[in-house]
Amino acid sequence: MEKALDQQDSQIFLYKLGRIKSKYLIIQIVCWSDYLENSAPKFLKSCKLFKSLFKEQLEWFLINGKSWEQLALPRKPDSLIKTQREIRLLQIGLKGKRFKLEKLFDIWTDGNSTSNFHDKCKDATHTLCLVQTDVRDQIIGGYTIQTWEHSYPGKYKGDDSAFVFSLTKYSIHRILPGKDKLATYHSPETFFVFGNDDDSDLYIGESMSSSKIGTSYMRPQGVQRDINYAKSYLAGESPFKFVALQAYKVMFI
Repeated sequence: MEKALDQQDSQIFLYKLGRIKSKYLIIQIVCWSDYLENSAPKFLKSCKLFKSLFKEQLEWFLINGKSWEQLALPRKPDSLIKTQREIRLLQIGLKGKRFKLEKLFDIWTDGNSTSNFHDKCKDATHTLCLVQTDVRDQIIGGYTIQTWEHSYPGKYKGDDSAFVFSLTKYSIHRILPGKDKLATYHSPETFFVFGNDDDSDLYIGESMSSSKIGTSYMRPQGVQRDINYAKSYLAGESPFKFVALQAYKVMFI
């Protein structure tokens, strides 16, 4: 194997394929050592045997190789999910399952309207909803398997797999035992609500937003007796305003 010089502060590795007898091993080494988008052209431009082997093994690498986290990252630079570390946090919330994401809604392209949000998300199960707060730049959100409804009057949907998260603080907050029937709240005035509507863990409405972690979802250690900290933990303050809102469909692989 030969190591090339650094190029634009990134290490690029080249391999003398002829020195390794197992062609399956060669494919594994390259695909596990480099980004898939970098390794794929090397094989697709190579000999017929390598090309066919790569195509045969592609699905295995996507599922089992390092590249699944890279592929799970939304490609657009304006995404609120930006790093593989954040993908790994969400994977913890999803009980270790691997996944990829499909954007359903973005307030900057689809409009600052709860009805637009529900139109885009009404048929989607397994959604991640996120906001970025205006003052402290916190990235927070929640996950549910339930579809979001523009429901009048408002109603709750149960979900024992739901969780609230902070990408900024790198924390996951699962639904409390016995509170799963209050996992999400659905109404025309809200984008998304996690927890009890009267005292929500995360309430994102058209006119106001607030949070109080620990009502229906687990608090982090040290927050149990501090009501003010419980209100400010996720967003930095409560109530708060947001500058970005996105929703993604989670597709397990």
